Amino acid sequence: MEGWTRSADGRSLTRVFTENVSASVIIMDLAGNRTEVPYEVKNIDTQAAIISGAADGDTYEDAVSIRIEDDHTLAKVEIYQQQ
Repeated sequence: MEGWTRSADGRSLTRVFTENVSASVIIMDLAGNRTEVPYEVKNIDTQAAIISGAADGDTYEDAVSIRIEDDHTLAKVEIYQQQ
């Protein structure tokens, strides 16, 4: 079960994927029943959004227009502002 985490009650497995993969996992219960389950993880976005209009760490006294672009629809944008 390398890479997989079994729940405390032993009834489920979880795994975090960081890249696309096609594979299968073989599962066996205490009675010896065994099954192979194929799975495919696809469309994991590994490209960061492009941010333009401001440099990291710079301070601005006038208005600044910042543009965020991505190949996919932006699901969430978080703004961290120093006081």
